[in-house]
Amino acid sequence: MTIKLGKYQHYKGNYYEVIHTGWHSDTMENYVVYRALYDSDKLGKKPIFVKHSDEFCKNVIVDGKEIPRFKKVEDKHFDDKKAEQLISFIKEIEKLKHVTRVILTSDLERYENTAEHSWHMAMMLLVLQEHFPHADMEKMMKMALVHDLVEIYTGDIPSYDVEGRIGKEEKEQEAAKKLFSKLPSELGQEFHDLFNEFEEEETKEAKIVRSCDKIQAMLQNILSGGRAFKKAKLSIDWIENYGREQVSHSEIFTNLFEKLMAEIKANNLAWKE
Repeated sequence: MTIKLGKYQHYKGNYYEVIHTGWHSDTMENYVVYRALYDSDKLGKKPIFVKHSDEFCKNVIVDGKEIPRFKKVEDKHFDDKKAEQLISFIKEIEKLKHVTRVILTSDLERYENTAEHSWHMAMMLLVLQEHFPHADMEKMMKMALVHDLVEIYTGDIPSYDVEGRIGKEEKEQEAAKKLFSKLPSELGQEFHDLFNEFEEEETKEAKIVRSCDKIQAMLQNILSGGRAFKKAKLSIDWIENYGREQVSHSEIFTNLFEKLMAEIKANNLAWKE
């Protein structure tokens, strides 16, 4: 194949960008220079590789079938229909700004909305990214921004509202289908998959994003003087048990959790009978 500059997908799934092709000055053989679009725990952030062009283009055998080692990722076709779908979706998700959570902002003048909560989580991921070099940061950022979009239709249901959370999973799945169907099918499926991955909480990325979700709620409660804790009559034991399992996968999040718990206790932010 003719190697062009641009994005490629390796047959194992990772993405790379070809940044240069040319002849070796000594051997006069053709080589390709490409960089990973991910961070490697062994090779560092977005490592760069040099490979002989023949090797880059060589096919591999997978499950008895011959497939390309690298496949060029072509630019997506953009037409009026796709433009209308994307504009419609972007307009629709603006409604997330109007979904009110039960926690006040730090000025104590209004309640936080879900869009702000998602933004705060995404910023938390950026701040902590150096501590999770093995995780896919792009996926986590997408997951943080996508995971609560269904609340446009379901609203935010607090974790302590046991009755309100009955049937929550089914309602959110219906909301996800309704919302993500507004997108072109491939992108809609990606967003739905990210939503499901977060909910299932099995991958390392989902666990990290879920931990940010829990930590952000604790942090926001501290910033608002524990008003939501006290209004909902949440004791220190309830707060301490809430979210502990979700952060236990990581020493980093466990440390953050303990520091925030210490602050809650020191400032008497929990409800007392």
